[in-house]
Amino acid sequence: MLPAMVDLPDRTRAVVARLEATRGFPAVGAHIAEINRLVAEPSTSASRLANAVCRDFALTTRLLRLVNSAWYRQVREPVATVSRAVVLLGFERVRAIAANLILFDHLQTGPGRTALADHALSALTASLVARALSGDADSVEAGEAALAAMFHRLGDALVALLPDLSDAIDATPGDREAAEVEVLGVTAGALGQIVARRWGFPAVLVDAMPRLPPGPVWPPHDRASWLRVVGGFGHAVAEGLVDEAAMSRLLGRFGDALDLDAPRLERLLRTIGREV
Repeated sequence: MLPAMVDLPDRTRAVVARLEATRGFPAVGAHIAEINRLVAEPSTSASRLANAVCRDFALTTRLLRLVNSAWYRQVREPVATVSRAVVLLGFERVRAIAANLILFDHLQTGPGRTALADHALSALTASLVARALSGDADSVEAGEAALAAMFHRLGDALVALLPDLSDAIDATPGDREAAEVEVLGVTAGALGQIVARRWGFPAVLVDAMPRLPPGPVWPPHDRASWLRVVGGFGHAVAEGLVDEAAMSRLLGRFGDALDLDAPRLERLLRTIGREV
């Protein structure tokens, strides 16, 4: 259970306050929270969700461009409206794409924009990996996995918005997470969880955000732990996508947890390599 804001270290509350004072950040949070609320409501229609996305013309344009790209293209005819995208892709996948674009597009005009661009590409790649691992790529479960993978490193992206704190973490010797706690009051993963909860992400996705410990990963025991493993694997693939030597490392770390062998991993990497 994450602590309430009043129970957080003073340093962490100061970091959250700085984030919320960042240009565009309050609007980003409000827009993502609205989309999360609509997805959570059983009565929400495709057109109602589409209307929430379409309030931002730039977001609408970027989302349709991405939906019509090789990454998400499912039909021969171009998808011309967000409502049609919702029908074709489902609520969870549209939420994943929209939330990613809202976060990274709206915040790339400020400090840390280069690092944010790298995070955005890794997040999209990780979401593709998660979807591919989920069996039926069009299922609600696959959409949930894609969203979990996309925001698995949300905390790292948030830290990138505050370059002085990012630099301070990099300059602190020793363990990375210990350095994050020293600078932020919590780990970057916990910071991501705090913000994600404030934005209305489902608890199962918030629980999937912490980084995996080093070494071989244990098989997951519930949905949240599976989403966490898939998110970690997706980002590991994104970071070593063009490195063939990474295959043995991926198998050694994730093979047992995700029931992966060399042929299956090769097929997965070929598929993702064609789409990225």
